[in-house]
Amino acid sequence: MNHSLSTLKHYPYQLSAHKNMREFFASYIRWILEHNDDKEISTAMLIEMATGSGKTFTVGSFIDYLYQLRERYARLYKKSHEQLPRIKTLVLNDRIFLINQLKQDFFFWDPTQSKSPILSDQFIDWISTKLYHSKTKNDDTSSEEETIVEETKSTSQKNWDLFVFSTFQTALGDKWPDDDWFTIIIIDEAHNLSWESYYQAFQKYYKPLADGTMPFVFLMSATPNKELLQLSGDAIVHYWLAEYLADDYSPTVSYNLVVNSTITPEQIDELNQEIFRIQAIENLNEKK
Repeated sequence: MNHSLSTLKHYPYQLSAHKNMREFFASYIRWILEHNDDKEISTAMLIEMATGSGKTFTVGSFIDYLYQLRERYARLYKKSHEQLPRIKTLVLNDRIFLINQLKQDFFFWDPTQSKSPILSDQFIDWISTKLYHSKTKNDDTSSEEETIVEETKSTSQKNWDLFVFSTFQTALGDKWPDDDWFTIIIIDEAHNLSWESYYQAFQKYYKPLADGTMPFVFLMSATPNKELLQLSGDAIVHYWLAEYLADDYSPTVSYNLVVNSTITPEQIDELNQEIFRIQAIENLNEKK
């Protein structure tokens, strides 16, 4: 289906997220156009959203919006698709089943759930995909892993743009012969960057492009940590679990608190305060 931000179904908090993301992106474009090399600017956006609130959809539909901007530029300046800047996107997570799910969300329609791909058909026609994952070689004498590459060409065989999906572990290897630069990097479960090896995998591809600009980075997490905040600064999108549970758009849930002997009284107090906050928001909504 050919869609846009105006036709995709967004909840109000997702539209608010897009507004913040567009403003961030616009400030980055102004920085490029002004050639303001003396002023440092971050290219990493922290998208902090509660689990289940649609982080992947929010980020994916914004990338679809970036593709739309490129198409408008082509029409305005009467350029062919091949004359447009090529978009290469790297998507990283630490588990292969989640990487597969991300690929499904971006590209494939699921008739069992009446679920359309996030990216518009008109853009998918120009995109090929690669999924990298590792497995142990079938050799009883060796525990060495080999890198498997699953490649999908676009149906139009134009294959101008590229999406690469991989785990951090595989991305840190040396089996990526022709995918050494990316214009967009998406880190799912970005709090995992606190692991040194995962951060090394990110740094391997977070490097200047040929024109001197840095890749645009989307850091998606429901539980950001201090290491992540040092990389990105304050969250561009901030949608707490308490807000999500109290919102009309969240599912009805029940929750139990399970603790062990290592939890401190201070941590219990923090959890109680969060529960009280959720209840206060719920009561306010009922009064409205």
